[in-house]
Amino acid sequence: MRAQFLFRSLEESPNKRRPNKHAIQGLIYNSLQKTEFSTLHDEYRSKNFCFSDWFNLKNNYSTFHISSPDEKLIKTIFNFFKSKNIQFLDYELTGVEIYDIKPTRIIRTGSPIVLVEDVACNKYHSFRRKSIGLLQFNDELKQRALKRYRAFTGEMDFNFEAPLFEELVLRREVPVPIKKGGSEFLIIGSTWDKPVLYPDPY
Repeated sequence: MRAQFLFRSLEESPNKRRPNKHAIQGLIYNSLQKTEFSTLHDEYRSKNFCFSDWFNLKNNYSTFHISSPDEKLIKTIFNFFKSKNIQFLDYELTGVEIYDIKPTRIIRTGSPIVLVEDVACNKYHSFRRKSIGLLQFNDELKQRALKRYRAFTGEMDFNFEAPLFEELVLRREVPVPIKKGGSEFLIIGSTWDKPVLYPDPY
């Protein structure tokens, strides 16, 4: 399920700065306070949701969206925004909607995919350094996806033999700025051009 938000800028400047990922993340977790998801931020587990970048549209409007297989989580966020007059930085909320999304075999990575090589050294896999190959990368993603699926559904025996992706086309490696515990650092991620899922989602 997905929630999509529409904001209008309170400033007329066409060169206004877009909210970064940390600001959007803070906005999301603020909407979960005093709900059954209020401790989600501090729990050491998959959060079961993702959110997009902030996109500027025409006529001084902007949008971003949140997606999750947990319908209750999406509806909790939706109800918070629907019931309040939200002003976020130099923007005001003008609309929010939720809808179901159907899986497809062809997807596009909006945010970089990050795989940890050595968490103790804050080291991440890089194709440029050749610390990982495509086959290992595909298998790492498959194991990560299976782990999250099993944790979310409780189907601990679920598995499939095929690779996760039938086709992978590397677009580029990018540095991803992260802020944690008051410190800022860069991690390495990769973006992919329309990877094709191997299993049929239907």
